[in-house]
Amino acid sequence: VGTGSGVVTYRVAANPHYQERTGGLTVADQSFTVTQSGVPCTYRLSAPGSSHGEAEDAGEVVLATGADCPWSVLNPNEWITVTSQTNGTGPALLSYWVARNDGPARSGTFFVAGLPFVVKQERGLRGARLGDLVIESGQTACLPVLLERHGGEGMARWSVCYDTNLLTFASARPSSGIAGEALAVDTSQVAQGRVGFAWSVPAAGSAGAGTQSVATVCFRAANVPGPMTSVARFCDQPVPRDVSDIFGRHVVVDYADATVQVTGECTLGVSLNAAQFAWTTDTSAPWACETEVSHDGFDAAQSAAIADGQSSSLKLTIDGPGTLSFWWKVSSETNNDRLRLYVNDSEQARISGEVDWEWRTFTLPSGSQALRWKYSKNGSLVDGQDRGWVDEVLFTPEGVVAAPVITRQPASQFVIAQSAVTFAVGASGSPPLSYQWRFNATNLTDDGNVSGATTATLSLSSAQAAQQGAYSVVVSNAAGSVTSSNALLKVGSSLTEVEFTPTVGPTAPVLSVQPVSQDVAPGADILFDAAAGGTGPLSYQWQFNGLDLVDGDAVSGATSPALALWNVQAAQQGTYRVVVRNAYSWALSSNAVLRVIPAITLAEALDTPGRVWLSGGYSPWVGQRAVNHDGLDAAQSGALPDRQTNWIETAVLGPAAVTFWWKVSSEANHDRLRFYLDGVEQANISGEAGWVWLACDLTNTSQVVRWAYTKDSRGTAGLNMGWVDQVQFAPLAPLITRQPISQTADQGALVTLSVADNGTAPINYQWRLNGLKLLDSPNVSGATLGRLILSNAQPAQAGTYSVMVMNGGGRVLSTAAVLSVFAGQPLAKALNATTNLWGTGWTTGGDAPWVIQTSVTHDAVNAAQSGVIAD
Repeated sequence: VGTGSGVVTYRVAANPHYQERTGGLTVADQSFTVTQSGVPCTYRLSAPGSSHGEAEDAGEVVLATGADCPWSVLNPNEWITVTSQTNGTGPALLSYWVARNDGPARSGTFFVAGLPFVVKQERGLRGARLGDLVIESGQTACLPVLLERHGGEGMARWSVCYDTNLLTFASARPSSGIAGEALAVDTSQVAQGRVGFAWSVPAAGSAGAGTQSVATVCFRAANVPGPMTSVARFCDQPVPRDVSDIFGRHVVVDYADATVQVTGECTLGVSLNAAQFAWTTDTSAPWACETEVSHDGFDAAQSAAIADGQSSSLKLTIDGPGTLSFWWKVSSETNNDRLRLYVNDSEQARISGEVDWEWRTFTLPSGSQALRWKYSKNGSLVDGQDRGWVDEVLFTPEGVVAAPVITRQPASQFVIAQSAVTFAVGASGSPPLSYQWRFNATNLTDDGNVSGATTATLSLSSAQAAQQGAYSVVVSNAAGSVTSSNALLKVGSSLTEVEFTPTVGPTAPVLSVQPVSQDVAPGADILFDAAAGGTGPLSYQWQFNGLDLVDGDAVSGATSPALALWNVQAAQQGTYRVVVRNAYSWALSSNAVLRVIPAITLAEALDTPGRVWLSGGYSPWVGQRAVNHDGLDAAQSGALPDRQTNWIETAVLGPAAVTFWWKVSSEANHDRLRFYLDGVEQANISGEAGWVWLACDLTNTSQVVRWAYTKDSRGTAGLNMGWVDQVQFAPLAPLITRQPISQTADQGALVTLSVADNGTAPINYQWRLNGLKLLDSPNVSGATLGRLILSNAQPAQAGTYSVMVMNGGGRVLSTAAVLSVFAGQPLAKALNATTNLWGTGWTTGGDAPWVIQTSVTHDAVNAAQSGVIAD
């Protein structure tokens, strides 16, 4: 209250709410409005997210905010249900529910007041896999049935289908090691290559988790002459596939099949494509089958490794008359080391130096013909691979028509217009041979510019642009026909055009980007792409092994610059290229080779064929080729977040020794690659460790070796991975636990020397006297056993005895034991009587003579003792 002019002051209290508020004053009947802003709302969740197992589950999250701050929940996930209220004001406890996960690991995000909350759920999908099988022809081997268990699985049913031409079902057994497990086998359809199984465990044994072998299935391989590959796969007859837990709930399983490789014996006959003949070779330097160098892409016969002045021969005796043909090759010191062919000890041909595959043909006369391919070395240096090879031997008896064989392919050419062009082919086979040249797959005929269309040599007297394309020839006789590879002809008006770089006017297509060769795993999706310039419009046609492709389920883009192949399989490996055309010409890309390389199993990556490996933890270990010690492949740990681990392990029968190479790239002193023996850590590496070799003795009869990569919570460094390669299990070398003991014996006494040891069986022994090997004889037994017996010791047998103890892990020599033998004395002295009752001297006879000895006496001096006799 006042009079006159003045200042009215006021104060507003703090606004605890987020809404704006207003109030009014009246001064001298005048209204005055006060507006106050609200407190901005802030929101905070108690956690950024949560993780759940595969089973249905519930969770909670706390929202912290002002008392009257509004909020709402946005949830786009079908498998997450918010069970509390989805909008409100002020702080709140929000609850949610996640459905059971029968698929791969998943994550979903819902939003509270605009803040994300991430829900992760473990993989519910199980994996079942048949382990790959490598088996020798005619032998029996087993593959594991691996099941990824999450805990609670009580029953699994499945069938295995296989090729009855290669495999015969032999047996099966449960192999998880769980007490009370059972495996029922249904063999009602083995004749059709199908066998069924039902595996079960009691409730008490169902709690285990991780990938483990639940069954071992054994097959016997058929007798096949060479390597053959097939597939053993999961199927639904006679037993349909199903996995369920102890409550009868069915779980979803991803099934993976096995590759089966039957390694038949590669004989000389097989390698030479002539197994019908009786081949022989030197026993001291034998030729042998090998697969690294061959003409047919499979195998060939290779000479042995020999020293200077030696030779290695491959031999065959055959009845003529007829024609002998073959491919041969050599890599040697030029004009010094040679590969020769002899017929009846008469040299027919030789090659030396670096000579690639050559086709040779010889006519053999009537009668028995002794053929010999001989690789020989003189006394000078070594050069090249120092080997000779022979492949695809063909003998055609006289009067029998031999199918034609291409021995020299026509060559591609680049020429200037109006140049003369000649294409030639080399061929062998029973005459007469006929020839038909083709241009872009159309038969040619002789005309003014073309001659020799039906001979071994095709001539173009004046090449024109219209004649550029693909030339090939079909060679025929009464036994069949064979088609050569394509020879490409490109024609330009100048050398510049030959190089396909025209500069003015309409231009032919020119490839600026070539397709690139690729190596992929089965099931991969890949892309070949190319780019071309030239006068448009340009058209594209992709080809596979020379044949035009069309779009389909597994192919798209067959007539576009980019070719896509989906779910690639082995049948799609080969050569891909693209033909680009316009109204003026065409261009052919370079070949891109696609190789479909099967996934590398852990057994292959670790160089332990046939061994069963298990992998578990957060993510599986895998076989890969990028990082390795042996130049081939190695096992690599999977991707791993903080506070997680993954591992590989295998069971080993001992006693034995394990050696391996390992490597790690991790956060030093925090994340480690560890090696365990029966759960006890033996060693670890951390940081940036290169390849390190480690050896460890396995002294128990059965133990589990494990490699585990583990991460703590401190973060990530390096590649965050571990690798293991070249794992080897070998027997432990023997250890002598009791040495042979020195002895003194009388002549004729029974002497026993023995040794005690332990080590991996089988163990062999060799006793020695004065350093020389002993042999069993009438007086000596056990020369190759742990106990040596001398049944009638003689002075000549006195000396130093030792024994060499050996097994697959090594050998050890015992300490020396000295045997002293006292020479015999006359029986009369032992009997204290120079004559007997009849006045004659003492004699002895029978199967073993009596001897004098000092060990057992009556007079404390000596006595006569009977010899050692058998029953």
